[in-house]
Amino acid sequence: MKEIYIKKAFIGLNVLLGLLSLVLLSSFVDSSVFDKPEPAKLSETDARRSFEEVIQINVLNGCGEKGLAGKVQKGLRRMGFDVVEVGNFDQEINETIIIDRLGDRKSAYKLAHSLGIDEKFIFTEIDSSLYIRASLVLGKNYQEYQNIPTDIPLSINQLTD
Repeated sequence: MKEIYIKKAFIGLNVLLGLLSLVLLSSFVDSSVFDKPEPAKLSETDARRSFEEVIQINVLNGCGEKGLAGKVQKGLRRMGFDVVEVGNFDQEINETIIIDRLGDRKSAYKLAHSLGIDEKFIFTEIDSSLYIRASLVLGKNYQEYQNIPTDIPLSINQLTD
């Protein structure tokens, strides 16, 4: 009697495994045959336009004021710039400058215009290893530019003060 029960259980288990295999196989066939992904329908013009709209920059502190680049980073992000890095410039400088890193003067001009920086303070120093379009180097005169955002609160508590 035990042998019959074990045989029935074994047969039932095999049937269950067979059905499970059949379900998995049909699911695989269905997804691979009938649900083919469609290629993205983004025209070359749209792709170029979206790439050109995002200006990736870094902000470098060239005046020695501690924490300044971080404050400016937050404000520039609110203005729509993609600030990917902040840091210190290799020396202190008097004038705030913009360095074009890719030969993309148009992006450097947009950054300068939005901050009120004269075009004569845009320099080109190509460095494609940085993966940015331009560098904003804050000189000792950064306060002369009212459009450079430096008064962004660093915490919610500063909003209520």
